[in-house]
Amino acid sequence: GYAAVVSNPAGAIDSSAATLVVSTPPAITRPPQSLVALAGANVDFNVAAGGTPPLTYQWQFNGADIAGATGPSLSVPSVAPTAEGSYTVVVRNVAGFITSAPAELKINQPVTISQQPQNQTAAVGGTATFGATALGTPPLNLQWKFNGVDIPGANTATLTIPNVQLANAGSYQLLAANAAGPVLSSSAALTVLLPA
Repeated sequence: GYAAVVSNPAGAIDSSAATLVVSTPPAITRPPQSLVALAGANVDFNVAAGGTPPLTYQWQFNGADIAGATGPSLSVPSVAPTAEGSYTVVVRNVAGFITSAPAELKINQPVTISQQPQNQTAAVGGTATFGATALGTPPLNLQWKFNGVDIPGANTATLTIPNVQLANAGSYQLLAANAAGPVLSSSAALTVLLPA
């Protein structure tokens, strides 16, 4: 502690002891990390900080305070596409404040088949075309199947079969996949007609 002596011609007196308190501003020792999550999943952001206690926390989403998010962890339950964006945390104490670097949340939308392939009929020697529409977070990997077996090189949303033969009759499906997993379309049948 520190004390002072005050004197004048009448005498001297010692002050009471004073304590010097040095406050350290907050510092982020482990910032929140960016995450990629499947839509509907629960995600958690965490921060570690040092500095003179007590430390207080305020999480922000795209720069706006998140009500009630005032701890070193932030839980975002059942994430939807609207939760995609930038998360930061402001850490404060008596000596000041610091804002973390942003942690980005990216939401992976699972694949859905919004337009299913339709049954086709073609004559021998004719052309048959199947189409389907797959939606989801890119990149999407597409693979057409014939009777459950991959068709080599058939990796676009449209499958064209030129010079149809009897051996082409059967069931066609589109397998679409992204980081969230694969989805198989409904089956579409190709009926091959013999020339009259």
